[in-house]
Amino acid sequence: MKKAILLLFATCAFSVMAESFTVGKLNYETTSENTVAIVYSDEGYADLKNSDFSSTVVNNEVTYTVTEIGEYAFEEAVFSESIVFPETITAIGDCAFSWAEAYDVEFTFSKALASVGGSCFDCCTVAAINIEEGNPVFASEDGILYSADKKTLLVFPPGKNVTQFTIPSFVEQLYEGSFQSGQEYLVDVTIPSSVKSVDAYAFYNNSTLTTLAIESSNTELSESAFMGCEGITSLSLPAGLKTIPRNCFFDLCALEELVIPEGVESIGQSAFGFGGFKNISFPSTLKEIGMQAFANCEALPSVALSGSVTKIGDNCFSSCTALASVNLNNVTEVGEFAFSDCSSLTNVESNKLETIGASAFYRCTSLENYVIPETVKSVGSTLFFNATGLKTLVIGSNVETIGAGLCTGTSSLAAIELAEGNANFAVVDGILYNKDMTTLVAYPGGRVETTYTLPETVTVIDAQAIRNTSIEHFISNSNLTSVNAMAFAQNANLKTVRLGENVTAIAGNAFNVCNAITDVYCFNPVPVAGVNFTEKAYSNGTLYLPSNEAIEAYKADANWGKFANFSLISDGIDNVSVTGKSVISVVYYNLAGQPVPTVNSGDVVIELCKYSDGTVSRKKVIVR
Repeated sequence: MKKAILLLFATCAFSVMAESFTVGKLNYETTSENTVAIVYSDEGYADLKNSDFSSTVVNNEVTYTVTEIGEYAFEEAVFSESIVFPETITAIGDCAFSWAEAYDVEFTFSKALASVGGSCFDCCTVAAINIEEGNPVFASEDGILYSADKKTLLVFPPGKNVTQFTIPSFVEQLYEGSFQSGQEYLVDVTIPSSVKSVDAYAFYNNSTLTTLAIESSNTELSESAFMGCEGITSLSLPAGLKTIPRNCFFDLCALEELVIPEGVESIGQSAFGFGGFKNISFPSTLKEIGMQAFANCEALPSVALSGSVTKIGDNCFSSCTALASVNLNNVTEVGEFAFSDCSSLTNVESNKLETIGASAFYRCTSLENYVIPETVKSVGSTLFFNATGLKTLVIGSNVETIGAGLCTGTSSLAAIELAEGNANFAVVDGILYNKDMTTLVAYPGGRVETTYTLPETVTVIDAQAIRNTSIEHFISNSNLTSVNAMAFAQNANLKTVRLGENVTAIAGNAFNVCNAITDVYCFNPVPVAGVNFTEKAYSNGTLYLPSNEAIEAYKADANWGKFANFSLISDGIDNVSVTGKSVISVVYYNLAGQPVPTVNSGDVVIELCKYSDGTVSRKKVIVR
């Protein structure tokens, strides 16, 4: 069939200077000096009968032989009786009869037919396709189109009035598109052991099929072979089958019970995506599940993987919105976004997990508690992105690396916990740092304090570390040097930013979507390159700097110069460091001595600073 398509392309090469004309009901186009092809009509073909076809046509006193049926020639045409096509026709183009109405109609072609294009009879309701005996390329039996030796079933007519069909024992191959969309009656198909291969898209979008039985594990299934068979309610796969290729059973939305047989070792990409499964039985032989293999299986309530599965791919169970419980058993690696958007997920169990991919629990809004197992060494970025129900998070004792944005958007998470014995990280007041506290790793999204004073030891704020939190006021230390990508992004309430004199690197998107910023204090007299604020921050905010020279330098900078207002830093609340000491905490009181959780520009308050040497300073200040 594929060779036949190539032949068709070759014959079409003569049509560069084609002339079009109409004879009777049909449109023609020249393919050489004395040959023509039947071609598509914009007006459509209706009530076509045997008498409308002939082997030759005359135009401008030239007699042409009809040798081809062109691409889409009879798309949506209506045939009112069976047609014996002229014996001169040797080639049929791609989609030539697609969507044609031919109920109870048979098509008969001569032994001269040499090529048939792809999707030629897609959604055509023809009841039978007959080939004259002696054709060296094609054969037919009971109205079904085969290769000449009948080892390859090429087209099962979509309008053939048969509900149950067992592939004949002489067939070894089901060709690409042989049972694809448009079947009118077929509901039950059995593929016996004599069939060696089912080609890609063989049953593509066959919506009438409800029962499918594949009898032998020696039958090779190709990718997308049964993709879009939305009506299947019963699927029988043979024991001993080794691999289920990508997209093979994609969109079996009516199948509630899926039994993956013993012998299957790997499941390919999107193999069972968008399935209607309420239960899946995994075989003990299964080792690896590919990316998106079960994505969007919205009715699936639980997953218990067999003990031999060691890896699940990216997005493997993403958007399984009913999935509440997962037992990973002996899985060692979970891919990126593996359970993203599993909005019902509440319980995840694992015994040997070592690597959790980025965003694996992205928007798992029902997940309230997660203890990263002690076997885990590596955790990907944005692991719990917008997991808004997360209340407890414990970093396992053997975690060595954590990606950026660990708990971005976790609006219910007030504090991060660290398992005893972890040698790579530190948690102080529920905030996660690296072990020596030189890098801020993650600030929990549900922390209620609105002011965060950076510990004196921290020199780097990691990417996305304080992204999407409730923080309103950020106070830097004097040692901070770098603020990485998206570090403060999406902090809708962030008003005040104080940056120390040693900050030399701020990522351009560090303050993305921070529209509430009104006051930025920068103690470094030299403009820090690259940083960008939002248009609202530039227009509404004031940039405070340590000297008039610094103001002039910042005004000349392409990014800093966008601020509408500039001012000198003055004594008072801005002076939060003392030479030789580090600030441990800053607390504010009103003039009556009562604690003030939030301060605003213009407020007169008592500032209480506690320092690393144990001393305390107390002074009245005006909030700038």
